[in-house]
Amino acid sequence: MARIVLIEDKPYKEPIPSLAIRLGIEPYDLMSCLSAADAYLCKRLSLNGSLHIERNRFSFERVAGIFPVCDQLEIEVVPKFMDGNEAWRADFLLLLARTKWGLLAERQMISTTRSKDRGISDALAMVFLSMFDSVSHVPIRTYRRKQIRQFEIEGDLFEESVVLPEKDGFLQDVTEFTRQNIYNAVIVEVTRLLINSVTDFDLKSRLIRVATQLGGQSRLDAAPPRSVPSRFRGWQDLYSLCIDILDGYGIDYISQGEMLSPGFVVRTSDAWEEFLRQALVAGLKDCRVAFQEKHPFARRDAAVMKVRPDYILRTPDGHALLVDAKYKSHDASVGTISNSDVYEGRAFMEATGIQRLVLLYPYGSPVGGGHFAEFQHVRDDGWDIYGVRVHPGLIASGGLSVFGEEIGQFMRGYLKTLLHSSRFRYKAPHCYSLKYNSKLTS
Repeated sequence: MARIVLIEDKPYKEPIPSLAIRLGIEPYDLMSCLSAADAYLCKRLSLNGSLHIERNRFSFERVAGIFPVCDQLEIEVVPKFMDGNEAWRADFLLLLARTKWGLLAERQMISTTRSKDRGISDALAMVFLSMFDSVSHVPIRTYRRKQIRQFEIEGDLFEESVVLPEKDGFLQDVTEFTRQNIYNAVIVEVTRLLINSVTDFDLKSRLIRVATQLGGQSRLDAAPPRSVPSRFRGWQDLYSLCIDILDGYGIDYISQGEMLSPGFVVRTSDAWEEFLRQALVAGLKDCRVAFQEKHPFARRDAAVMKVRPDYILRTPDGHALLVDAKYKSHDASVGTISNSDVYEGRAFMEATGIQRLVLLYPYGSPVGGGHFAEFQHVRDDGWDIYGVRVHPGLIASGGLSVFGEEIGQFMRGYLKTLLHSSRFRYKAPHCYSLKYNSKLTS
């Protein structure tokens, strides 16, 4: 299977007809496969469309990850805010693992993914194996009933078998405490997918040992449960990762009864939010960073409408700064904060009583020789909104931690202004009342 790498929003360099010939398939069939992949991605990630085709060249937007499109091809989409960094896969998987699955991973854990020839499958395998090693000492065992034939009595006998025993013994129902259960079956299925996909020989060997350790499991023939029993809660993070690979973020195309690869895709706007959250926490250790904290904004009859700014930075001396992640490179490139972002920002300010907001937009290249550049300032009496271009500039030797230090220093500039300005005083939050008006409906 061939693998091609795309940068989010950038067309692939090779036209579709030429790529199809190289893969040994018809251009129409490749177009159909791309459309099917797009439909699947949109369904899984609640998008209106991710595939764009223009002049026989295609691109994907708003998604990042790896997914198969047919027997001959799988596609790896790099988030645009990690463009140009060969170690982006490690950074990408690291920030997701730290939060989504509760794994406090270190960069060294997935450092083997730095090779150009290795992809997300290898990074996923490293995350998977690290999680498995941390919980495997407490195996998932459950009780199950089964029928056996033997002369030694261990369970409930069938009367007919006692009267007319067969040569193998008495037929009886027994209860056993075993690793053969649906939860381990899910883990083994993911292990099997990873074995077929990873490029690193050591990873493949370790995965084979995991599959052997869990023993023979039944193939999945129905939707598995979404969580493990509470007594096995230590396995939940690993199990959630497995479920994500199987159905939440994977594309399970079937070829002769076998999945082609463990697809793994996310919405890049979600990844951008999480990336900034991790960076702010790392770079502002003396501040409290609240993530998507709910604040009442208005009442519609008896219902309370709430807003959720992405981040609120609070200093030990009581000052606060609103920060919001915006995945709109167009606004940053033209240098204008959209009206909708201004209106949303004002709602955040009214609901929280915080008068200063910084909007962070990804930008494809370094800005002014640095990673941050303010491109617009929208103000009114008592409130300020700042638009900032951000070039993550992930450094292979430092990555997220280095970027965290830089964004922390940058944000301290706005926090320092708050300390020395009487304009930016905390205001009591507002909660408006929205009354139903029949004249506004038809």
